[in-house]
Amino acid sequence: MPRPAITSLLLGALLWNGGCGSNPPPVPSATPKATPDAIADEDAHDHPQAGPNGGKLIELGKNEAYHAEWIGDDESGRVQVFVLDGTAKVEVPIRATPPIVIAVKMEDEELEYQLEAVKPIGDPALTAQFEIVNKQLVTLLRQIGHGVTAHLTADIENQIYSGEFPHDHAHHH
Repeated sequence: MPRPAITSLLLGALLWNGGCGSNPPPVPSATPKATPDAIADEDAHDHPQAGPNGGKLIELGKNEAYHAEWIGDDESGRVQVFVLDGTAKVEVPIRATPPIVIAVKMEDEELEYQLEAVKPIGDPALTAQFEIVNKQLVTLLRQIGHGVTAHLTADIENQIYSGEFPHDHAHHH
């Protein structure tokens, strides 16, 4: 075979196998694509840091099925709790009884506080707001993370939900 024919064949083979016109290999994306589980997880945590009444949030149930928003007033000693949906944006009325319970533990002592329904309506009586006036409880809740732990328990649709009070990093002592 003459030399120009061999050169043409080799050049053609090179172009055919990987040269011009072939698609470049895919480049990995800098941001991974979201899977349905990742999207659901993101949605589950797509809630505000504070509740609709300006209080702090407590996660209730697996996958944050509900939230409780709590507000403590140091001066009056009033502790209010609002039951919220999974987004922590909408109040969810629950049965007025049994009351919501806050259990506080410090060192070797555990105290229990029952919050009563506020303005229940209907039959059975429903409300999304519960409260207690107890200055000791407000003081203890402000000390969470400093030798004090607390959790809230509520009966929502005949199922017991419980959640830990988070430490308030913004509170100054």
